[in-house]
Amino acid sequence: MPWPKSDDDMNNNNLYLIGFSGSGKSTVGREVAQALGWAFIDTDDEIVRRSGSTIDKIFADTGEEGFRDVEHEVLANIARRTHSVVSTGGGIVTEERNWQLMAESGVV
Repeated sequence: MPWPKSDDDMNNNNLYLIGFSGSGKSTVGREVAQALGWAFIDTDDEIVRRSGSTIDKIFADTGEEGFRDVEHEVLANIARRTHSVVSTGGGIVTEERNWQLMAESGVV
């Protein structure tokens, strides 16, 4: 989905922030969410919360493929929501299935 042409285009969508690790997605995302009156979600924080483990430990225990599967599951749950500003992990865009989820449920 391209950037919305009007405010109405964003009514039931999420806004996904993508970019390199450390580029400010979470900082900007919190500000944007507050300005819109929407929820803010950080996918990395959700992964840690849901798994009860750190991202480094998930990588060590399951490798990148295992981590990407967990990341995708978290994103799929987030994509069911509306009115959320989502700060994504830096590598989320390496998976085509994640692009599809984000494009179907919001603006990237």
